[in-house]
Parts: sequence; C-alpha cells; structure tokens
Amino acid sequence: MKNIKWSSIALASLYIVAGIFLIANPDIKENEISLIIGVVAILVGIVNIIRYFIYPLEKRVFRNDFLFGLLFVSVGAVALIFKNMFLELVYVVLAFVVMFSGFVKIQDGVDASHLGSKSSMLYFILAVISIGFGLLVLVKTYNYRVGSNIASIDKILGYGLCYSGISDLFSAIYLSGKLSSYINLKFKQLEDNRLNEEPKKIEPLEQSQEEVKNNTVGINDDSNVVG
Repeated sequence: MKNIKWSSIALASLYIVAGIFLIANPDIKENEISLIIGVVAILVGIVNIIRYFIYPLEKRVFRNDFLFGLLFVSVGAVALIFKNMFLELVYVVLAFVVMFSGFVKIQDGVDASHLGSKSSMLYFILAVISIGFGLLVLVKTYNYRVGSNIASIDKILGYGLCYSGISDLFSAIYLSGKLSSYINLKFKQLEDNRLNEEPKKIEPLEQSQEEVKNNTVGINDDSNVVG
C-alpha cells in the first residue's frame, strides 16, 4: 500500500459520493444542481486562496493554490449566474470525467501488463464500460435539449460515477500491489546478481608468506641432501 496513489483514492471516493447523490436525488431541479455546484466551487476556491496566503513565501512560490482558487471561484460564479446553460455544460463535463476514468484504466492495463500481471485484460473491459457510460450520458444530454427527462440523465450519470469510483479504487489498490511485488522482485534479482558477481578475496600477504615457507623448506631439504 505504500506505493498507492492517495490522490487517486480521494478522487475515486469523490466519484462515488457524487454518484450516490445523483442516484438518491434523480428529481432534483436544474436550479438546485447549479446552486450546489456554484456554492461548493466558490467555497473550494476561497479555501485555496486562503491556503495560498497562509503558506510561507518559500513554500508557495511553486504552488498554484491561488490560481486554482480563482478558477474555482470563477466556475462557481458562472454556475450561479448562468444556471440553465451551465447545467448542460456540467453534464458534458461529467460525461467526459467518466470517459476519462476509462482512459486511465487503459493506461493502468498497459502498466499492469508491463508489471507481469495476467489480469491486464480486465482493465480494458472495465475501461470500455466506463467509456460506454460517458457516451450514454452525452447522448442523453443531447436529447435533453429536445425534451428528454433530466431524471434519466441523473441516474445514468450517478451509476456511471459510482462505477467509475469503485473500479478506480480496485484499479489503484491492485496496481499498487503489483508494483510492490515488481519492485521487490527486481531488488531480489539485483541482490542475487551482486552476490554472484562478487569476486573471491585473496589475501596477498598470506599467499606470500606461504610461498616463502615453501621455498624455505625446499632450501633446507636441498642442504640436507648436499650434507
């Protein structure tokens, strides 16, 4: 678990919460959705701006909290001012979010394959389902402009977000385990190679003494023969 991407866990959890909210409230009004999104976005933006100024100068130089804060505040303001038009945009954006989750799973499948996983094809199946949910939301959003029921879009999007969140959690945890196993295996192979390639140490001093001793014995033997 030490190699797990906690940002991925947090994002997947956010998908699940948003999905459950949409499933539980399929008849929520357009203005209410835009109001919730607008207020939440503005609050998040204000928190980021405040956090930027709280950090010491040396820590905030390379941080983008202020930029993201202004961005979230702007999005919240647009959501509150252009409620009806903004709602359609939100559905389109969230549809691409669900599709993006599928694209991430394709990359995870490729990574899992390189890590030696035999279940990498499962990632591609999960990816196709996520992309399918996203495309369905896009189609429903287009039909919404010609009189489709908004409740059906909320339910499909809610199920799509829940599915994306749960499958992303599975993907992150499983891939983290495979990465840990791969790192441990590579480390063991390096250790084995180092031990096998390590030359045997020969003490040159002891070898010289042994040679001197043998030579001395040889000289003594020759002296005895002559005598």
